[in-house]
Amino acid sequence: MVAQTNDTDHHAHVRKRFIELQTILMIKKARTMGGGMVDLTEEENIDIMIEVMSDRQLHLQASKGYKYTGTTVALDGTEDSMICREAKDFWQELGMRKRINSAVAEVETKFKAGLLPWTFKTVKSLIPPYPRRGHLDVIKLGQEDEATPDSDGVPWDTEQVEAKGGGRRIKAMTTRSWMMSLILMLTTGLIQKLRWSRTQCLKWMLRTMVMVMVGRGKRI
Repeated sequence: MVAQTNDTDHHAHVRKRFIELQTILMIKKARTMGGGMVDLTEEENIDIMIEVMSDRQLHLQASKGYKYTGTTVALDGTEDSMICREAKDFWQELGMRKRINSAVAEVETKFKAGLLPWTFKTVKSLIPPYPRRGHLDVIKLGQEDEATPDSDGVPWDTEQVEAKGGGRRIKAMTTRSWMMSLILMLTTGLIQKLRWSRTQCLKWMLRTMVMVMVGRGKRI
């Protein structure tokens, strides 16, 4: 992805650190067993992922990607030099600085003329809808997996069931939604019954959510 920060500045570092910790643990287990092939349990892999994702600096560094991709650079052009990689190529090819300067000048002129009062409605009015391109113009459940090839020719699986009732179409919850709701309900019960601390609760939630999302995968 050119401007999707989690892909450009986060996932690669998560993967690298995960594999490092995974390898260290596997070597320790092999030594303990006296050699031979070893593998990690699902719980061990989840614990490693929790350790990796708990690194605050990892996320702070990844947040700089919003500057590197040009998503949140200053409107006055003082941060344009931070844009890099493929995003820089597109930025220059599309003449983004010229377009931004033109848009900013237009807004400033209208504001000074009293045509743009500082209200939420005014700000929203300045954001035009994305131009329709005849492909994925309507957001549908599951289409984030549109790029994944499927043998049955269906671009994505919505896991959706529609039922008619009262003149309205009711969409069923996806499997993931049900699992997330169940996790939240269980967590609430555990807090009340076991009197867990907030840290204990959050760690349990993260472990469970990772297990649901990752499934039975051994490695990332």
